Order: sequence, then C-alpha cells, then structure tokens
Amino acid sequence: MNDAISLRGYQVQAVHSVIAHFQNYTEGYVHVVTGGGKTVIMSKVVSLFSGRTLVIAHTREIVLQIKKCLSLFNVSHGSINGNDKVVVTTRQSLNDVRLKGVQLLVVDEAHHATTTNSYGRIVKELRRFEPGGLILGFTATPDSRVNTLFTREIFRWSYNDGKKMGVLVPYTEIFLTIWKSDWLKSLKSIYEQLYMEKRKCLAFFVNRQMSKRFCAYMRKSKHDCFHVDGTTEKNDRELLIKKFAECKTGLLCNVGVLTEGFDDPSIGGIILYRNVQSPTLMTQIKGRGLRQCLGKKDCKIVHVRNM
Repeated sequence: MNDAISLRGYQVQAVHSVIAHFQNYTEGYVHVVTGGGKTVIMSKVVSLFSGRTLVIAHTREIVLQIKKCLSLFNVSHGSINGNDKVVVTTRQSLNDVRLKGVQLLVVDEAHHATTTNSYGRIVKELRRFEPGGLILGFTATPDSRVNTLFTREIFRWSYNDGKKMGVLVPYTEIFLTIWKSDWLKSLKSIYEQLYMEKRKCLAFFVNRQMSKRFCAYMRKSKHDCFHVDGTTEKNDRELLIKKFAECKTGLLCNVGVLTEGFDDPSIGGIILYRNVQSPTLMTQIKGRGLRQCLGKKDCKIVHVRNM
C-alpha cells in the first residue's frame, strides 16, 4: 500500500540518516525546525522499523497529531495496554512494565528530556529491559538539555534551510512600546493594522486575566477573537481552536498553550505582550507563523513592551 504523503528531499535524507546512524549507535536526535515536518519524518521512520515501537509525546494534542500522521503512512497504532506493534502516548501514561519488548523508543519534543526528569527514568527502564533498544529524539528547538539525554545529533534542518528552499516564509520583527495604562486600545490598534493586511494572528500574554480581558474587549468591537489557556477544558479548547481555524482572519489569544502542538499554516501575525527570556521558547513562538500557506508571503512578529 502506498503512503498517502510524499516526502520532500531533505525529509528523505533525514530518514536515511537515521537508518544509517542506527547501524552504529543506539541513540541520537533529529533537529528539524517548526514547519519542516519532523512528525512526517518521525512517522516514516516508524513505518520502516520492524520491531515494537513506543512513541512518547509531551501533550495529548501532540499525541493526536502523531497518530494522524502515522495513519498517512499506513501505520496502525493501538492501546498502551495491549500488544500492538506501535504505541503512541504521553509519558505520564507509562510505567516500567509497559516498556518490556520495546525495541525503538521515539521521544517527540526531545528538548524537554533530561536524565533527571521522567524522560530520563523511562530511558533508564528501557535500558534495563532492552539493553540494545534504540532511542530516537525529535525536536524543533534543541538546547543544552537535549544533549544531556541525547548525545548524538543525527540530522539538522534549520530555518535558513527552510527559507532557501521556500518551505518556510521570511519574517519581520517589530518592537513597540506602549503606555501600560492604555494597553487595551494600543493592542487593539496593533492588531487592527495586521487585520488590515489580512493577517490571521496569535497573541501571547503573560497571564490569563489579561488575555481574557483583551479577548472580551476585541469581541465587543466585533472581531473574531478567542482565548485559550492551560485551565481551558479540553473539549472547549478543541472547539475554540476549530472555530479559529475556520476564520479567514481573526485573533487567538493564549497563555502558554500554543507554543507546541499547534499547527495553523495560515498564521501571518504574532503579537507578543510578554517577556520571553528563553531562546527555545522564542523559537517555538516564532515557528507558529513560519509555515507556508497559499497566498501567504511572510509573517510579522510584533514585540510589545510597556513604557
């Protein structure tokens, strides 16, 4: 049966690099920036592996994305409590009994993995049951922690690679300072400029009170505006994101939930009304707007600070 999706040249190269790497080593990671299709590469690798495979992800949303992509490669996946060849789950669902017989462990969002957190424990238990088991990490934003658990980089595909190939769009960063006392009107003005350019936008806030307040303010002005955060009920969050996806323009406000596992290629504007100290987090946020989409030429990223 043929795959329902074709790989780009660099993705094929990444798959071949993984296969070649595991001829000599038992662990390593792949670095592909957001928009480069790391889930596609991962799914193709899993489809080619004959042994039992366990894929662990950081959130339920990412688990669902991986399962959907595996289906495009005709890979069946089952319950963690069964004997299925391929299992995809969150790390919170694991215990050491379920690691028996696993010959390939795939860790998505591998920048979260360290030897001292739950990922490290999982790897330790895998080594206890399967000393020769293979461990493969995937990340869009590697940092020093990745190298703590994954010591060998197998393949790297950067933003510049994606820009040169026309896979990712260029972006412009704009830095603005506003009066804190007038932040609602100022942010509204910033968004409406992006709206006039027909840009669909994300907004990142420091806390949910501000995000909710701004969302309500924008809805009073008849804008399509939605809010999600870590306390939003799962079904409500999925419904709100679905409604936003159906909008040609619009604004989705959030606090800490859309940096991973959220893929909407039509995003053409990002408003940051919060400080971001972590380069990893900043890379994740920028990546939300860099995917190609029909009619989309670039992305504008607006950093907003108080006076």
